[in-house]
Amino acid sequence: MGGLSKKAYELELLGKQSKAPLLLLDGGSLLFTQDNLSPNRAAQARITADGIVAAYNYMGFKAVGIATADLATGLEFLKEIRDRSKFAWLSANLVQADTRQPIFQEGIQLEVGKLKIAVLGLTEERADQFLDKNAGAVILPWQEVLPGLVKRFSNKADLIILLSSYAQADNKKIAEQVPGINIILQAGPGARNLEPELAAGSLLLQVAPRGKQQGVCDVFWHASKVWQPDPTAELLAKEANVGRTRQQIVNFDRQEKASGYLSKNPAAKQAYEFLKGQLPDQEKKLAALRKNVESMKIGPREKARYGNRFIDLEKSRPDQPEVLAIVEKTKQQANLAARPAAPGPAREQPSYAGWRACATCHQRQADNWEKSRHAGALGTLTAKGQGRNLDCIPCHVTSVLTGNEPEALSLAADLQQVGCEACHGPGKQHIIDPAKWPLTRNPGEEICRRCHRPEHDDGFEFKSKLDRLGCPAGLH
Repeated sequence: MGGLSKKAYELELLGKQSKAPLLLLDGGSLLFTQDNLSPNRAAQARITADGIVAAYNYMGFKAVGIATADLATGLEFLKEIRDRSKFAWLSANLVQADTRQPIFQEGIQLEVGKLKIAVLGLTEERADQFLDKNAGAVILPWQEVLPGLVKRFSNKADLIILLSSYAQADNKKIAEQVPGINIILQAGPGARNLEPELAAGSLLLQVAPRGKQQGVCDVFWHASKVWQPDPTAELLAKEANVGRTRQQIVNFDRQEKASGYLSKNPAAKQAYEFLKGQLPDQEKKLAALRKNVESMKIGPREKARYGNRFIDLEKSRPDQPEVLAIVEKTKQQANLAARPAAPGPAREQPSYAGWRACATCHQRQADNWEKSRHAGALGTLTAKGQGRNLDCIPCHVTSVLTGNEPEALSLAADLQQVGCEACHGPGKQHIIDPAKWPLTRNPGEEICRRCHRPEHDDGFEFKSKLDRLGCPAGLH
């Protein structure tokens, strides 16, 4: 949830800077990080989902598509979430099995500035396997519902946007076979940042999930409903970047004046100095680009234009206070809701020995490890009041795999940290016969990246971290 308060800040800033009205939409996969959640995870995940919806309500989103991950704790919960949402949940093909009537809204029509915009939704058929057999619901192929839906809205809308959780290849087929869709906002499997692509008259847009970037598409609509790239798109993006840098500097100055924030926070001061150092160069490049664009001969606009950009929501970005409060409250509630996988004494994992067992032969390495941040990894969560947060725990202990997160709440003490076996592999058999059961001697970057992913650690650099953490050579 950490990116929500930064997303809110950027959208608030964008609203102040933009001369045109904003329309906030999300293609889907909003609520959960996995397509299917175990019952042990569901309670905590639902609390987090409620917090996400509260944040989206505050930010003023108008519509969200329904994707597979949004059904991870069942259709009934999504219906409950819908009733607490101030925005529309859209899916034209998630229907009642008996009547074939949509369970959620098929689409909505909005007036944005002088434009009448229709927003429609589609859920990929793969989500069908995650629907409860007793839910009385089914996901129809898009071919059965979309052509008629687009036809109904095309007579009363200037612009039609489709929120689709289908893969890009399927969305291209949709664009080819269903004329009249002007924009397809994608949230399909493996979603990542993609540059805009035109397919049979539809503009395909996609931003990476998990709140690390915010996608912004500037649309200059034209009655022809035919797209051409905007020659000033790069200028718009650079103007926005310079504006954000200036605003961040102003915010840091305000915080320093009010509470001495920079003096007390070395990391924030470093970010502040970096921004101040970057600004002159950004302004110089912007001035040169503006001069170049102004020299272009751009005739009367005869087509619709667009400019697309991605805003990184890195840790140095300021937080929007109200949404930050929602995030922190939600985290605390979710942390309290976690329950161990089963009652009883601390549980040993079948293949793991624990770091003290490793130390019987590798004392020098164990001494070195005890000085590292890995040794106190679970403590960092506990200090933040998140020691029971099942979204975070697997990367702060040894041996817990995705899908078995509740086991972390009842682990043996020697596994309640990122110990030797988190990187070198389970060692119980190795202790019995090291030659027969060798471990991974030099773990590669892919091992680290299981946890040090961009959405969790956007500053991770493998070599420098390895130099700091590397174990001393030799047994003892």
